[in-house]
Amino acid sequence: QLDHNKLTSLPRKMFSSLGALRRFYLNNNKLVSIPREIGNLRALTELRVQSNKLSSIPREIGDLKTLEKLDLRDNLLVSVPRKIGDLKAAGCYLYN
Repeated sequence: QLDHNKLTSLPRKMFSSLGALRRFYLNNNKLVSIPREIGNLRALTELRVQSNKLSSIPREIGDLKTLEKLDLRDNLLVSVPRKIGDLKAAGCYLYN
């Protein structure tokens, strides 16, 4: 859990060593973006990025076929990638 840490960014390198990560909590930070390398987290079942400063999310999130919960509430999102629709169709619950 990396909630409430005032993070503004995430190092891209960290995603190469987190392939088995199942839950990723990044709520209540100051993230303005999520690196596209998030798509490497193939075991991820839950991603929570509530209450950040995200204006967009990478389309690679749509590659996370095991994702069951995606929390995007309280951000500055203007739109989300079409691939998010694939996740919803597969049963992923989208909090928005």
